[in-house]
Amino acid sequence: MPTLCSLGQGLDKRRWLGLSMWTFALCSLKQHYGRAFLRRVLLAHPGPVLQGLLGYRCFLAQQRRWGELVPVGTPDEERLWMDASQAGPCLLVGLGFCQKPGGLQDWASTCPAGRFTHRCRYLEQLEANSPTTGPRHWACQQCTIGALGTAALHAGSDLYIMTTAAEITEDLLLPTLTEGRFRVALLTLCPYSVEPMALALLICGLKAGIATYDQGACLDYDQWIRADGGDKGERASLPSEVVGNLVRRLERIAEGRQGGKRFRRQGNLYVACP
Repeated sequence: MPTLCSLGQGLDKRRWLGLSMWTFALCSLKQHYGRAFLRRVLLAHPGPVLQGLLGYRCFLAQQRRWGELVPVGTPDEERLWMDASQAGPCLLVGLGFCQKPGGLQDWASTCPAGRFTHRCRYLEQLEANSPTTGPRHWACQQCTIGALGTAALHAGSDLYIMTTAAEITEDLLLPTLTEGRFRVALLTLCPYSVEPMALALLICGLKAGIATYDQGACLDYDQWIRADGGDKGERASLPSEVVGNLVRRLERIAEGRQGGKRFRRQGNLYVACP
């Protein structure tokens, strides 16, 4: 008898209904986060779900190239950055925990806050107006979370280090769907996660840009579900030109508005404080 996952693989090969995330969707029904998403989002909000599905078909029709910023819910990258500049405190930068440095045998190359965690010691100590602010730990000098987090603070954006799918639902998707907490999000993900995340964002009415890893990305559902539980030995990274583009664009937003002076932890998020 075929399992949900094997059924999903068959549907993905056929691109049934034009979709290619059946493996992810059907395998997720076996997991707590998948059942919670089904109950609290898909069944509880049928109107936004229908709108999201319509938007998702348009998203799949886009000519996307991995390694670039993929727009979701907006026609192109330029419009995305225009929306981001107008989002004010409803802008979020979301980074993956797997971007943190990790070295089991070398403490100096390991994230001091811990790898599978929302926390970042560097960002907790960051003062936007202090010229002496800098890495307190050698590993921080090798971590793009610090560079992107600093640019996010200057732009007045909140910062979120993403861990599990269940927590992303609680921290990002549901507050946006039910309260309009965020209007625009800039997220970093493995290519495998892009399509399911895009559908979730579109259901929540959240415009987004997704930058994809070129190294250390999950390649299939088995790798992804292990990483969702913190079992992710290989560090993920973005192309250097993508990091540079994100930093430059966020700093450009900062030129036109009053940014944050420091981050304050609020739940699992770092909130930019004026």
